[in-house]
Amino acid sequence: MASIRSLRKLRTVGGGTDAERVAWLREVTARAGHTNVFNVTLARTGDRLHVAWRALPAGGERPFHAFCTAVDVDGGNPGEVVDLTAHAAAHGVPVVADPKLFVAHGKVYVTFNTGFVAAPERNDVYVMRVAPHLRAPQRCVLDQRRRIEKNWVFFPHPAGGLGAVHRIGPLVQLVQTDGGLGKDGPLGFSRLPGVERPSAALGLTLGTPLYRDGDRYYGIVHEKRKYRRRALYLGRPAVFEGLGTSDARVRVSDLRLVHSWRAMLPHRARFNPSLLSATYFSGITKLDGGLVLGYGINDKDFGITKVDRSLWS
Repeated sequence: MASIRSLRKLRTVGGGTDAERVAWLREVTARAGHTNVFNVTLARTGDRLHVAWRALPAGGERPFHAFCTAVDVDGGNPGEVVDLTAHAAAHGVPVVADPKLFVAHGKVYVTFNTGFVAAPERNDVYVMRVAPHLRAPQRCVLDQRRRIEKNWVFFPHPAGGLGAVHRIGPLVQLVQTDGGLGKDGPLGFSRLPGVERPSAALGLTLGTPLYRDGDRYYGIVHEKRKYRRRALYLGRPAVFEGLGTSDARVRVSDLRLVHSWRAMLPHRARFNPSLLSATYFSGITKLDGGLVLGYGINDKDFGITKVDRSLWS
């Protein structure tokens, strides 16, 4: 039976709000002059935790910028805060929307899109290396793609380069066929044949990057509901298997995740008039023996929550 669970009161899976890291990020962003911090994403390599987010920059004027920094997992050795939007703009890409961190072949990347654009123009999806060194954004090219695309979920392909989940219902995968990851120039992708099939996940959209454990990948996808042309976003745990092969499959839990019951209520003061409410999942990584999720709350705030693998059972 479907159920809704509040992440603020998460206890049965051995988790709950990661108060220490929430407080750390609030301090980092306040010191930088950022306001309206939301859509937090996290990725770990070794003893280093990389964190990115969206916020209004110092001065509080729109548009939103994307920022990132890094810190040791024990809280030491903090890095500088990097304005990803300014860096991308210096390379001719003026918008960094929906940033999400992921790890591929031992290096940290951020994927983002260039937001909504008026017809008949198309937006773009990008990948950009963040660590160990910040590099130029690389545009992701795919023939016959939709005009507006917001989120491809990337993973390191077994044969090298990148694979990506393009859609979840039906499941559609992409494979990198051109370009050098982390180098200059665009990245070309093609659809992997033989994996588009009916799925119980019909109607869902992609959310977090994926955490790999053996042959399984764990993530949170979004269930998007519409009420009078306004959208409500809920999270649903999903397990992917066989990614990068023609036998890929996904299992989506009946469990719905929200930050809190109050956060589900419609909010009048909102930046996006089409949004009813949203717990928007943007990050997942392994910390402290479990998994940590990063997410946004109604485009106005953020949460960082500890969970364990039973959330996906």
